[in-house]
Amino acid sequence: MKYIVRITETLVRDLTIEATSADEAIEHVISHYDNCDIVLDYSDHRDTIIDIAK
Repeated sequence: MKYIVRITETLVRDLTIEATSADEAIEHVISHYDNCDIVLDYSDHRDTIIDIAK
């Protein structure tokens, strides 16, 4: 029998941003993330789940 086994990793990074509003802070991070100025890596690893895909 064959099984499809799924590996899901969660990467998390908290950033402190100086901004005039929450929306501005999010826009700032999205812009930097889209420009690859923020890249999550192994040091941001939070969780791994290994299970059978449905």
